[in-house]
Amino acid sequence: MRLLLVARNEAGVRQVRGALPRGDSLAPEVVTATDLGTALRHLAEDTVDLILLDLDLPSDQDQPALETLKAQAPSVPILVFTDRPDEADARTPLPRGADDCLHRSDLTPQVLRHAMWSAIERTGLGQAAEAVDTPAIRTARWGGDPLAGEPRLQQTLSRLAPLARKASVGHLTGGVAHEVNNLLCALSNQLQVLQLRDDLAPDLAATIEAMEGWVRRAAGSVGALLEYALRPQETRSLVDVQAVTSRMLLLLRGNSQFRHMELNAEFAPALPWLDLDEATWEHLVFELVANAAEAIAPKGSLWIRARPLPGCTPTSPPAGIEVCFEDDGPGISAEHRPLVFEPFFTTRDAGDHLGLGLTFVRSIVRAHRGDIGIETNQPTGTRIIIRLPTPDDPPT
Repeated sequence: MRLLLVARNEAGVRQVRGALPRGDSLAPEVVTATDLGTALRHLAEDTVDLILLDLDLPSDQDQPALETLKAQAPSVPILVFTDRPDEADARTPLPRGADDCLHRSDLTPQVLRHAMWSAIERTGLGQAAEAVDTPAIRTARWGGDPLAGEPRLQQTLSRLAPLARKASVGHLTGGVAHEVNNLLCALSNQLQVLQLRDDLAPDLAATIEAMEGWVRRAAGSVGALLEYALRPQETRSLVDVQAVTSRMLLLLRGNSQFRHMELNAEFAPALPWLDLDEATWEHLVFELVANAAEAIAPKGSLWIRARPLPGCTPTSPPAGIEVCFEDDGPGISAEHRPLVFEPFFTTRDAGDHLGLGLTFVRSIVRAHRGDIGIETNQPTGTRIIIRLPTPDDPPT
């Protein structure tokens, strides 16, 4: 990607260049200018994918920099940055053609990566966005909190759209699984009828018995998928965490996405039941297993261990459960560790990963009055530790 950086002086150029993303697909090739004339020459002579403009660049009143650059390259997204402290003044560039407006003090690789990605994504959506122009949309674009402006809104919508597609696929998968389950039941019944015959050769009888076992195993996996896909809205009840987690692992072990990893589980005896929604817990297990699967590729292991948390006194009942998800992947860098639970943060290809998995996990844990933490020590793997309390008034 080729980026035109237009700043008011060389010091500004150095500051912004130091904040640009490095070492990923958004690390740009940078050309610079410290005046409007040089910037226009770059636009005339070079191919530019994105413009990063200092809003405080000196320019003539008859030739304001932002409007001039937009007129010269109407299809190139422009991000502006400024020192101006007044929010209303800082938002002014958005209706004038800028795709986002950032404060100079906020210029970090993470902030710029998100802003750049959003602006690039929106270039193909501009005409469609302009076709929808209602008072409500205009208010969302330019009014209220600057984070609710059009660039942030479009960024959020574009990243959440795949979730809607995945939800639709989930419903379709549930219907297909139901049909497959009916076929497996019919096949199992016919195999059982064949096993009742007295004239079967020993080798054929052994083959039929093995086939019936394979069908039972497939039916078990499809049944687990049906229970996961077709469960109604969240309903909390006392849940056996060991049973629900084991059932989810049975489903995941049969998924080609996780065949490169070894899934192991250890459950301490007499784990207390928790007040949970089963589907939500299964979602949590899936997200953490999927996250580990990508971290340890091409091969590795994940251990899930659960133990009771001690009560206030040696004779008190358990205060809750600690569940640990530990992989043997490369671990998480100190730079990325504070960001792993942030929405849309991902170290992988942003086109395929929304960066919402661990955000959902944290929200699930907090909704159940629990806490979550990460321990990692490169390159020896990562441990995600979840602690959930027992119900305040457990049944007797």
